[in-house]
Amino acid sequence: MIVLRRLANGVWDHAGVRFTEWLGAAPLLGVGYVLYAQPDALFSTMSFAVLAAWAEAAWSNMLMGCGLMRLVALFVNGTFRGFRHSPTIRFVASCFSAMFWMLFTVGIYTAWREVGGSPTGIVAYGTLIALELRNAYVSRVDMASARGRAEHARADR
Repeated sequence: MIVLRRLANGVWDHAGVRFTEWLGAAPLLGVGYVLYAQPDALFSTMSFAVLAAWAEAAWSNMLMGCGLMRLVALFVNGTFRGFRHSPTIRFVASCFSAMFWMLFTVGIYTAWREVGGSPTGIVAYGTLIALELRNAYVSRVDMASARGRAEHARADR
């Protein structure tokens, strides 16, 4: 019970500052789950035709894996203050997420140009790229600040 309370307090203390990172986990896990639950979803629309050709079975695992990595980093970040590497894990998750959304956007753009899919996904997934770039920037700032605290801690001994 104490562990759950500590996790809840740690998450709550950083929820406002990390809001876009929590928000960024939702489409990763949501789209990943949809692609897992309905493997033929990529074949149901022309907008996903290129994505299906690139890696039909791997998208759900990649998206859910990255979403889970982000959730673990966010839980650790707020709960265990002595763990200096959570900003690094958050940064890696943001970079991978931006890469996945970029691939989705390029795939939908290519499908729109070549097979006649809808271009609305370009705007939707392009917005997620911008969100992830912001998350990468914030986690990078946290990495620099964590490093600064560690250097001062070594100097103060």
